[in-house]
Amino acid sequence: MQIEEWQRVCHRLEQARDRYADLYDFAPVAYFILVKDGSIREANIMAARRLGVKEGSLKNRFLSDFIAAYDQEAFWQFCRQVCGSRVQQGCELDMIREDGCSFRAQLEGVGVREGNDWIDAQRVVVTDITERKHLEDSRDKFFSIASHEIRTPLTNITLSLELLARGEAGTIPPQARDMIDIARHGARRLTRLVNEILVVQRLNAGKIVMYKKPLELLPLVEEAIQANTAYASQFNVRYLLKPTDFDIKVKADSDRLIQVLNNLLSNASKYSPANDDVDISVSRRDAGVRVSISDHGPGIPEHFRDQVFDAFAHAKPSLKDDRHKESSGLGLVIAKAIIERLGGRIGFNSIPHVVTTFYFDLPEWQDR
Repeated sequence: MQIEEWQRVCHRLEQARDRYADLYDFAPVAYFILVKDGSIREANIMAARRLGVKEGSLKNRFLSDFIAAYDQEAFWQFCRQVCGSRVQQGCELDMIREDGCSFRAQLEGVGVREGNDWIDAQRVVVTDITERKHLEDSRDKFFSIASHEIRTPLTNITLSLELLARGEAGTIPPQARDMIDIARHGARRLTRLVNEILVVQRLNAGKIVMYKKPLELLPLVEEAIQANTAYASQFNVRYLLKPTDFDIKVKADSDRLIQVLNNLLSNASKYSPANDDVDISVSRRDAGVRVSISDHGPGIPEHFRDQVFDAFAHAKPSLKDDRHKESSGLGLVIAKAIIERLGGRIGFNSIPHVVTTFYFDLPEWQDR
């Protein structure tokens, strides 16, 4: 290679290095490389600004010096999980700036690899989430108020309508009775909607405790089928559980798992043709178990498949009746949140007007 060409190559390499150095230093997040004892080997400019110290002064200091005393244990547990790990880990804790001001921080880290070896160090990104946490607290407060201010009068309205329908206030003319029935039906739907919105909010906020214990899965599925049989019969739909010859256990919250099964079974009933079967199966898959619920209704249109688990999402109905109007559009959102909290996943396959299968997978529990 000629000298002039070599000089051009070197110049381009220096320019590239400078560009990447700028990206590193002026990234909108604080970036650290920590060694095993928690000392800082490298830190970008944003890291110094985030902690309120002079640029370039963080090297060899300890990140733990900037962690609130009550979060020290959580910080060191995070470091132990991250060091040498290929999987990204995260935690939330309070950090203290040099001037004594605190902020809520999201830490995300992964191990450091040099060549083919994982070394005793970790890359850690720190994001200030104080404003986000304030917004979440305000949202939670709003839902708490809404829970009381909406549900209480709604309960009174529903109860009053029920009393009127039973004739507690005297004989009701037929025309007025029809109007009361419409109002009762609307009040019940509104109550279900409010309750489901609150469940979604509490699930997303992690405020619903899962009481997980080893459970036999098949009896739970049979219980859900029995509970939903009367609902399916109004559409002339039957549930057909495929036989299995083995016992399967999962570690789950039985009430929440029944809630998922109820949602999937009722959905399959609503979208099944009259005089048809909804097929239910329980099967092993790798180290887990799958529950599948299949109907032979109109299916899920291609354009709608990315929105199936979105809140309030409804595909354009292709049923001749209006039974789809009973849905709040939150059932699958709740089901997905519950299954993921139980360490599983939920999904579906659909061939329109042939078969649509919703399923969820959970780890199988092995008695030791």
